[in-house]
Amino acid sequence: MKGDLETRPLYVRTLEHVTAHLLICMIALIMLRIIQKRMISSGNVPLDPDAYWSTGLNGHRLQEALNKWKVDLLSGELYRFMDVDDPDLKLVLDSFGISIPAKLYRRAGLKSIKTGIKIFM
Repeated sequence: MKGDLETRPLYVRTLEHVTAHLLICMIALIMLRIIQKRMISSGNVPLDPDAYWSTGLNGHRLQEALNKWKVDLLSGELYRFMDVDDPDLKLVLDSFGISIPAKLYRRAGLKSIKTGIKIFM
């Protein structure tokens, strides 16, 4: 995980900045584990008791999948989600019960999607 979270090298010197950097890395690690646990509990991925920590998507694949989840602004105040058909991203979204049809959205449509997402159930 050290490579994915980029805890090193540290380009900060003061104790306060080092502590803040490591805190952000730990928060990122916890978020990755929450997503992995949700994927496991959703039943969308097979559970391998011998490889519990690597079940679902590993940290690198999960990071790549989440980086693909972007919204593109088109002319006329229309928006579209990018790469929602990516298999890894679809697995993450399905684990949280998020369904995003491939269509154009207005700002109000994006807000309704955002408010409809329940992270902690």
